Amino acid sequence: MSFGVTHNIKKLIRGALLHDYFLYDWHKKGTSVLHGVFHPLLSLQNALRDFDLCTLEQDIIKTHMFPLTLTPPRHKESVLVCITDKACSFYETFSRRPYRKLKQSMQTAGL
Repeated sequence: MSFGVTHNIKKLIRGALLHDYFLYDWHKKGTSVLHGVFHPLLSLQNALRDFDLCTLEQDIIKTHMFPLTLTPPRHKESVLVCITDKACSFYETFSRRPYRKLKQSMQTAGL
């Protein structure tokens, strides 16, 4: 399923890989409870420091936490990353043993 983004697939992948490029462990005690609000802009700053990003890639990173952040996604690719991020977070939060099958597969493959 391509969701109509096949011509921007490289930009979609780059934005998706960099959407959480905030470089700190937000699970540690003392980290701001507003992590969800601020980390997209922090990720964007870090990514712009280290990479040349087009406007689409910037939008993917900046808007992936919508509606927690007020800026909505402007592109189909941004919406796709935003929805996928929510689905993964939901799974990680409510699954009793997240990624158990993946871990078993990696062990079987010797990774």
